[in-house]
Amino acid sequence: EFPLKGADGIYRWFLTRVSPLRTAEGDVWRWFGTNTDVTDLRLAQEALKKSETQFRHLADSMPQIVWTADDSGRWTYSNQRWYQHCGATEAAGVPELLPLLHPADTEKWTKTWSTAVQQRNRFELECRMRDPQTGDYRWQLARAVPVELEHSRTQWYGTLTDLEEQKAAE
Repeated sequence: EFPLKGADGIYRWFLTRVSPLRTAEGDVWRWFGTNTDVTDLRLAQEALKKSETQFRHLADSMPQIVWTADDSGRWTYSNQRWYQHCGATEAAGVPELLPLLHPADTEKWTKTWSTAVQQRNRFELECRMRDPQTGDYRWQLARAVPVELEHSRTQWYGTLTDLEEQKAAE
């Protein structure tokens, strides 16, 4: 890919591909090539990258754990607060939530989340989640909303908000 200056004086990006046409003996007889204008594609890729960066900055600046899930309800993204909470790195993949839930809350989470995913309804649940560093359980408010995508697919956007102080005040 490289820029070419058009007759209007504006540079546009082109993808060049060249292949040799060979004789029966394998000698290069002629070259065949194309130049494809990929300026719009590059601009779209840059806009997508900027949007992803803005989303990550927004999600990482939140005091909550922010996450997304796919159609099946499998977590596909978590912000840095989740990795900090779990003592994990993003490179290791999204840590599982269920092992961190209080044993008394696991079944309720699984049932409520499964129903929400199947029916594509909002999800909301108060539950206790273990802090891997201290071993203490803290109350969390889990929320997620489904967003319909094309081809009858759903993307889930969710948060976990610490409720420990509010529960203690109650």
